[in-house]
Amino acid sequence: MKNQTHENVIKILTNEIFLKYGFPNVIITDNSRNFKNNSFQTYLEKLNIKVVKGTLFYSQSNKICERSLRTIQSSIHKLVKMTEQEWDTYLPFIAYNYNTSYIESLQSRPFELMYYRKPPSCLDIFLKKFYTTLPETNSTHYEIIEKANMARQIASENQN
Repeated sequence: MKNQTHENVIKILTNEIFLKYGFPNVIITDNSRNFKNNSFQTYLEKLNIKVVKGTLFYSQSNKICERSLRTIQSSIHKLVKMTEQEWDTYLPFIAYNYNTSYIESLQSRPFELMYYRKPPSCLDIFLKKFYTTLPETNSTHYEIIEKANMARQIASENQN
């Protein structure tokens, strides 16, 4: 994101998150100015999205996000040191690596919680082997959704 004006944040959230993955019930934010802006607040209210703000000057109030950011920042720092290139060219790879790595507190991979399937590896892509079916294909659509929701609920409880 080139700048963090409330207009740009709204645009990115809409185009890169909401329209790709769906509209959330809740967004957890820090106390940044762009999240306090009236037009940002109004926009989310119109979408019926609740905004939960972390405690001011206490980063641990949003410990899940802070831990993820620390991991990603560390990866970026190491990569830039090794390659002496701009970090932004590697960010999609770092994000993919994070999302497909097992997170102990989640007892799962973020990718699996989001899509309820295993992520394709580089080898899978090379061999043109893809997971085209969901686990337990004998399950009904409803059962699969219930299992995915249960997995997300367990991951959420493990974060607390």
